[in-house]
Amino acid sequence: MILASCANPNSENKKAITENLKPMTKVSETKILVISGHPDLSKSTANSVILSDLEKHFGSKISVRRLDEMYPDYKINIKTEEKSLLNADVVVLQFPFYWYGTPALLKKWIDDVLSGFFDGDMAGKFKGKKVIVSLTTGAPQEMYEAPNQSVESYLLPLQETFTIIGGEWLKPIFSCNYIPENQEAKAQAHIHAQNLINQIEKIFQKNE
Repeated sequence: MILASCANPNSENKKAITENLKPMTKVSETKILVISGHPDLSKSTANSVILSDLEKHFGSKISVRRLDEMYPDYKINIKTEEKSLLNADVVVLQFPFYWYGTPALLKKWIDDVLSGFFDGDMAGKFKGKKVIVSLTTGAPQEMYEAPNQSVESYLLPLQETFTIIGGEWLKPIFSCNYIPENQEAKAQAHIHAQNLINQIEKIFQKNE
C-alpha cells in the first residue's frame, strides 16, 4: 500500500496541518535520518516544505542530509555517509520523482554508500533499520498508473536494494501534481509532510 495525497487542500485542512506541526514531545531514543535527493533545493517548493516540517516536528531526533548542498560535485564521502546510517534507526529518502526513478545525485549516493552494507565492511549493519521512501511528482498520479502498474512497482528496485542489506521497507509516501506557481502547492506539501510524520510516529509508538 502507498500513502498518496493528490487532492487540493481546503482552508480547514491547512489549519489542521499547521496545528499538528508541533515539536515532538514523546521520549524516545529512535533516531531519524533523512536523505534529501533533490538536485537543487533552492528551486524546490514541495521538498523544501516537507523537510522544514519534519525538522520542526521532530527537532533533535532528526538529521537531514541535503545532498545538493553537501555534494554539488557528486563526490560522495562514503565513510561519512556510512556513519550517518549506522547512527539511524529510521531512514527516509526524500526526493522528486525523475523519469520514474530517483534523481542522479541520489542514485549515486545509493550506489556508492549502500554497497558497503551489502558485501563490504558494513555488511549486516543495516539490519532492522526502517526505510521510508517519500517522493513528489509534477505530473498527475494517473501518469504513473496503468493496468498491472502502480507507483509502487516503480519503487521495486529501491525496495529490493534496501531489503537485501537488511532494511525493513515501510509504506512509501507519495504526492503528485505539484505546480510551483500553484498557490496550493505549499499546502499540499504540508499535508504530505503530515502523512510522513504520522508514518514515523507509528514507529515511535511501537518502540515504546
